Amino acid sequence: MKRKRFLLLLGMICLIVMLATLSPSQVLSKSKKFPLSGWPKGVICAGGSPGSSYYTVMVGIAQLSSKYLKVRGTVMTTATGSGPQVAAMSKREADFGTCADIIVLNAVQGIKSYAGKQAKNLRAVVGFHQTLFNIVTNARWKIKKMEDLKGSGYTVTLKAAPSSVHCAIFDKVYEFYGIDPTGKDVKEIPHSSKDEAFSGLREGRFQVICEGAGATGPIVYWVEMDRDIDMRMIPLSLECIEYVGSKIPGVVPGKVAPGLYKGVPDGCVTAGICSAAYCIAELPDDYIYELCKLVFEPPSREEWLGLGPHHELYTTKNVDYLKVPYHAGAVKYYKEIGAWTDKAEKQQKEILGKIGMEK
Repeated sequence: MKRKRFLLLLGMICLIVMLATLSPSQVLSKSKKFPLSGWPKGVICAGGSPGSSYYTVMVGIAQLSSKYLKVRGTVMTTATGSGPQVAAMSKREADFGTCADIIVLNAVQGIKSYAGKQAKNLRAVVGFHQTLFNIVTNARWKIKKMEDLKGSGYTVTLKAAPSSVHCAIFDKVYEFYGIDPTGKDVKEIPHSSKDEAFSGLREGRFQVICEGAGATGPIVYWVEMDRDIDMRMIPLSLECIEYVGSKIPGVVPGKVAPGLYKGVPDGCVTAGICSAAYCIAELPDDYIYELCKLVFEPPSREEWLGLGPHHELYTTKNVDYLKVPYHAGAVKYYKEIGAWTDKAEKQQKEILGKIGMEK
């Protein structure tokens, strides 16, 4: 009898210890039997090209949904870039996609290239993976800041011709610094490929180049440049980034980490745009809530991180970096853990109000 009481007491102690190590949300989730009523049987995740950072994010969403929530996730290959994922979600051919926030925001509002084909039903879920605009020069040109380009006469290529977003951003950068790129201060020659920009800098045909690169690192082509020349990165001031962001919503500050490259020992502040996982608004709130929990909380968080180095950048910090409205289920989760900010709430209401939606 005493032995039975002892074993019962020991079991209760073990249960209390186990529950104490779990967050309240995890305890709640453990008590649920998935899928819940009204949830879809499966979801389609538009991922871009296999092997890309966009694709691995969708692999993660599909795996977590299938394994833990019992909603089968299927990854769909699409063409490279945000456009094909936006198109697939707007047509309800996909439920999720990984896209650049600035592109999704245009689609939600039906502006610029999305005029006449507005997609009001796109919502942010988790983010963000930043792409930084790295402005690079050879130290022998003695350019330390953007102001040094005034009247320099240098030939530069800060605009990546295939990217309308890239070109629009640097139009505003030139505008902020009062730099004439038509030849008076510098001669801007938009480049059509990374190879063109990098070879031009190596050979001295360009004095300054810019290419987008993920915030993780080190990035292979910058490592090669760091080896081939006395590479330096030129920062953008926070005032400049704020100005550009006021003209092109979705442009935010970012930083190349100190010591990532030999020529950038102290790191470098520059502009960035965010990519994130998005979904269609029609997905159930409690499904998206549970999915967010899986991305950010152990033990499933470890599975998410294991899919790619950039997955660690998908955090609950800086939720207000994304300008696209969040799905109501995601909002519930971020509010619950204290990550939702006044700025995020203001942005949420402004964009939803602009497109005439409640959530």
